[in-house]
Amino acid sequence: MTELVRVIVENGIGELVLNRPQQRNSLIGPLVWEMQSGLEKLEKDEGCNSIVIRGEQGYFCAGLDLKTRPLTGEAGFRMTGRNSIKRFLYPINP
Repeated sequence: MTELVRVIVENGIGELVLNRPQQRNSLIGPLVWEMQSGLEKLEKDEGCNSIVIRGEQGYFCAGLDLKTRPLTGEAGFRMTGRNSIKRFLYPINP
């Protein structure tokens, strides 16, 4: 199975790469969880000074994948997905 999110650290820059190019990197529950896990990994990496989030093959993210139902339904996705990543959207004070 292809990994949905790749984590790369090079020269102090961490990259979180969304890897569903056939679906224009649209969000599904497992991808959001892998994003959260990848962000936590980068946060703990002392060699990572900044984080870039990008998508594979020219697509950043088409938004929520409406063809699939994430986990326990859309309400569960909205609550767990958005709130779990929210803390990474703001700078962390050293």
